[in-house]
Amino acid sequence: MLPLWSFGVAWLLAKLLREPGGWRALYGVTALSIGAHIAADVITSYGTMLLAPLSDWRAGIGTTFIIDLWFSGIIVAGLIASAIAYRSRWPAIAALGVL
Repeated sequence: MLPLWSFGVAWLLAKLLREPGGWRALYGVTALSIGAHIAADVITSYGTMLLAPLSDWRAGIGTTFIIDLWFSGIIVAGLIASAIAYRSRWPAIAALGVL
């Protein structure tokens, strides 16, 4: 389902943002974003249904509580720093490195 969702989100963003490269320019970023979201769901104690709708088995490692203030705080701090210094990549790279 990840390739289909990535295509749909990339196509929608290309239309909304009027991306000159079309959906192909955004496909990789959307696929990585959706994949990162799935990976973040897998490490929670609740898990995620990777094989839905074929199975209701939940994949979960259980290392992180669903609402983890350290994990969420690093992400929010990186987003705020990136919004303040929007011309620089360093806040995003630093937050990703800390995460």
